[in-house]
Amino acid sequence: CEGDLSDEELMSRADKSLHEGKLNASLIDLKTILQKNPGNAEARIMLGNIYVLLGEGQGAVKELRLAVKHDGDIATIYPLLARALLLQQKFQDVIDLELSELPEKGKADLLTSRGLAFLSMGQKEEAREAFNESLEIEEGNTYAILGKAKLAGYEGKFKESRLLLMQVIDVDE
Repeated sequence: CEGDLSDEELMSRADKSLHEGKLNASLIDLKTILQKNPGNAEARIMLGNIYVLLGEGQGAVKELRLAVKHDGDIATIYPLLARALLLQQKFQDVIDLELSELPEKGKADLLTSRGLAFLSMGQKEEAREAFNESLEIEEGNTYAILGKAKLAGYEGKFKESRLLLMQVIDVDE
């Protein structure tokens, strides 16, 4: 019976379902946890991540902001929150997210999201700087390389864009 499972058991099952691509099963387990324990930041972070994967920015932002209130790991939350805000086209909110407390990996992802926000606002040089800074922190970051490919495409540099996309394909294989 699901009522007999602990939060840890439900989290484990939700994580397994997520990795198997069974998002609905994961959502059910996470919502069960949050019904019993609304302050479970880890469950809120995972739920926010699933909402990002589903393209549901509003739900993701809500869960991730609640995770912050419940002392969730900022290094995990802010990069996801940035992606959720991008889904909602809240570009300035992405740019305004604080970088200083994040470890390198989190900074690289957040900088890439900032680059995409700048690009969406037509600020190509700021976007380029953000993507380059992200790649200085984490060479080979596919998210940043994709951002640079998008920028190159916006600038009509289709050969460069294609080469960057090929680089991502090579990295992911």
